[in-house]
Amino acid sequence: MTVRVAPVVPILVTGSFSLAGDIILLMTFMMSAQVRKVIALRLMVPFALANLLGIILFFIHVLILPDAATRDPMFCKVIGAGVWYAISAAWLWTIPFAWFSRAVFCHSGTEWLALGLDGRKERDWAQKHERTCHVLCWSIPLCIVIVAFCLDLLGSDGISCSLLPPPHMSARVFSALTTTGLWLGIAYVTFAFVSAQRAIQRGRQLLVDGAFDPSAR
Repeated sequence: MTVRVAPVVPILVTGSFSLAGDIILLMTFMMSAQVRKVIALRLMVPFALANLLGIILFFIHVLILPDAATRDPMFCKVIGAGVWYAISAAWLWTIPFAWFSRAVFCHSGTEWLALGLDGRKERDWAQKHERTCHVLCWSIPLCIVIVAFCLDLLGSDGISCSLLPPPHMSARVFSALTTTGLWLGIAYVTFAFVSAQRAIQRGRQLLVDGAFDPSAR
């Protein structure tokens, strides 16, 4: 069976821009000690790293070795596992960033604004949760991929190397199950960023109304 590669020009173009952005962020992070102190960027770097891995594996599959999946099913399994791991990890890393944004900005009263202005909220969140986020966001996708590999659920779906539904399950049901977590994550990220944006607007209004003196921080 010949693996048909779907029209990939739009994906290649957007992937190239994403690849460039990931590389710029990672190089800036590695070269600047000051940047490495910014907690928000420390949460973006793992996302960029996972995204970079996924794009590279996809490019290898589509551009460098497009027929390898047909000749070597194990190669297809490995590529599929790598792409799924990278995609899952990158998606998971959006949740800590959203959680961090909401934790820093969404508080009542004026004290939260003072804590946010001098970075105390950020440092407190990082000390409590940053390591846990690394453990969960890297290990959960790894466990999923290992289970899928052991159950022989990785291979060619006729378009690309991907996660395949079990023999007794329809593709529609399998897709719904595998994307439920994604949609829940998107819902939380949206909620967190909308909440943070509204809190920022309230803070700006407090400053405009003179209800809080930023020099008091």
